[in-house]
Amino acid sequence: MNNCNKLNTHHYDGQVFIPEEVRGMVTGTCYLDLEKKMFVNEFVVELSAVNIPEKDTASISFLNAIVKDWGNNSNFDTTNNFRAEDVLFICSLVWDNIKTLQVDEVEKDTLTKDFCRELFIQLSDMQSGPCPQGRVTRLWQVAESFYGFIDENLEK
Repeated sequence: MNNCNKLNTHHYDGQVFIPEEVRGMVTGTCYLDLEKKMFVNEFVVELSAVNIPEKDTASISFLNAIVKDWGNNSNFDTTNNFRAEDVLFICSLVWDNIKTLQVDEVEKDTLTKDFCRELFIQLSDMQSGPCPQGRVTRLWQVAESFYGFIDENLEK
């Protein structure tokens, strides 16, 4: 029964490990807030065009809610000291890196769809935990799963 706690987003309060280099890149001076918003808005448009079953009304609704709540307390996870829009920005960097990979189209298509599936599933799951902790934890699970595609942007 103890494993049931792991299904509760608040089980991860204060336990989400976002590496310092990623925190610094996102919250430091590498990107201005306006730049992050532009990246994320383009990301949202591109995601909205992806046609997979996991993209449902709930997932799009929560994606739009995170963007709409940019800078608001509803996106700030005080237990992990991180913002949902910053994790969404990290996801947009992962997305851009996947799109520019020098691999064959079949592999790129597979990676793109895998990323989208995972993201849409986590966004849809926010129905059971739309709090800031739920937003950050669920988005970070996707970003962390594709963490290897973040490294390219750490060089900036």
